[in-house]
Order: sequence, then structure tokens, then C-alpha cells
Amino acid sequence: MIAFPNKAKSTPTEPRSLELAERLRWVIGIRWTVVAALLMVGLFGGAWRRDTPETSYAHIGLAVLVALYNIFYFFAVKRSNFGQEGLASVLWYAQVPIDLLVFTAIVHFSGGVTGPVFVLYFLYIFVGLAILPPSGTYFVAGTAAACYGALALVEMFWMKPPQTPPPPLGLYSPASLTGPSVIYAGYFLTVSATLIITAYIANFFARLLTRDESTIRQQFTEINTLYAFTRATSNAVSTEEVIDLLVSSAMKLEGVSACSLLTFNEKGEGRFVATSGLSPEQRAEYDTNSPPARQTVVKALLADGKGV
Repeated sequence: MIAFPNKAKSTPTEPRSLELAERLRWVIGIRWTVVAALLMVGLFGGAWRRDTPETSYAHIGLAVLVALYNIFYFFAVKRSNFGQEGLASVLWYAQVPIDLLVFTAIVHFSGGVTGPVFVLYFLYIFVGLAILPPSGTYFVAGTAAACYGALALVEMFWMKPPQTPPPPLGLYSPASLTGPSVIYAGYFLTVSATLIITAYIANFFARLLTRDESTIRQQFTEINTLYAFTRATSNAVSTEEVIDLLVSSAMKLEGVSACSLLTFNEKGEGRFVATSGLSPEQRAEYDTNSPPARQTVVKALLADGKGV
């Protein structure tokens, strides 16, 4: 068998349209949880904290925004040609900065940069694995760090955080040496560095899972091809039909664009008994110039049993 590799193969690390749609539905489900949480905090957060009975319209507004955003994605995934147009690529990557901007607003209205809600950024790194290739974790971490840093600058220079009262004269206090700018810078550097570390760990394990998933998918494809070949040959009525099925099955197993079956007689003379994927000119040239059994490439084929 002489096979010619097909250079135009799909990249296994990029989800196909059906897989991408399923992953987006999973992310949409998580966003509905965020909508419910924002509504609960907006309507009842003040009563739970017992500091104010007022409704937080900022949280309710964010809930409505995320809900509309979710509905848009829901109908986009329902499109029959989803994944086969430029819109899919835009949705694939554009939702990451949009989601992170929403999380940044949630962080601001839920305690600010120094509050504990910034853990949402770390959770979103693992959510991003559902819709991006493994290397996308660094894109998520970098975007999250940029959003968090921008929020820190806004709160530090424009929100005017309360100043710590000076310590009594002559007494040492760490607070006297740390102003708001140092505190915000410390939070930003710590969170950014941890985001990059988390992205590295998530990327490492995601690559392992992707490699295993690709291997399993290839094995299933080979099993299905062999099963189809067995069923087809059991119904074949001639040797020529079996040979043609053998060539077509070999092409599917190897993922190549052309394949030929070469046989030899007792004199070592080669003859192409079946070809697929070759032009008539190439087939005529092969028929008139069949390689002998002692030819270097043929010897390698016979020795290794692999396509060249």
C-alpha cells in the first residue's frame, strides 16, 4: 500500500461545532446560577446583612444584563448553521472578556477589590476550559488580571477609600507605613500571580485530558471503520469488490487523500490492482511503471507494514 498524506486535517484541539454547542449550553447553565444569585443578593442582601433594608438595584441590573446575555447565546446555539460561520468564532472568544467584565462589576458592588468575591476570577478559568483550547487558560487569566487591575485603579484614585487614622505619637504601627495605594497594589500583584499559576495548572491537566480524548476518539473511529469493512466484505460477491473496500477502508483508517494496493507475482513484478484518490494520469503512469519488489520504498513497505 502506498499512501499520500492529506495535509488539510482538522486540528484536534479545537472543538467541533456540535461539541462547542454542548459546552456553551453548559456555560449558559452556570450563568443562570449567577443570575439567581445576583437576584437574591439584590432583593434580600440588605436584610441578611441587617445594615440596610434597601434593595440593591446594581445587583438586580447585573442580573438582568446576564439574563439577556444568556438568552442571546441560547438562540445563537440553536441556529442550524452554528459553528459553520464567523459568528461562532466571535462567540467562542468574545464571551470571555464580557463575562469577566460582568464579574468585575460584581466584585465592585460586592465589597470591592479587597473583598473576597474576586475568587470568581479563579472559578472562571475552569469554566473557560469548556469553551476554549487548553492554552485559552492564559487568555482568561490575563484578561481577568487586566480587569482586576483596572478596578483597583478606579477604586484607588476615584472612589477615595477611607483613610486609616494615624497611630498615637511615638507608637509603631504597620498601618502607618501602608497607604491605600500599597494595599491595592498588594492585592493586585497577589491575585494576578495566583491567576497565572492557576492557569498553568489548568492548562497542564487540560492538555492531558485533550490528548486522552483524542486517542479515544481515534480508537473509536478505527473500530467503526473495521466493523463497517467486515460487514461490507461479508456481503461482497467478487474479489474486485473486496479489494476496493480494502483500499477505501485503509484510507479512512490512515486519514489520507490517496491509497493504492500493490501486488507482486512470483517473479517480483508489481502491479497496482486498485487505487483511490489518484487522477487518471497518475493511474496510467503507475500501471506502466510499477515498482519491483526490490525497490527501496517497496522493501520498506513490506518490512514495516506501514503506509509511506
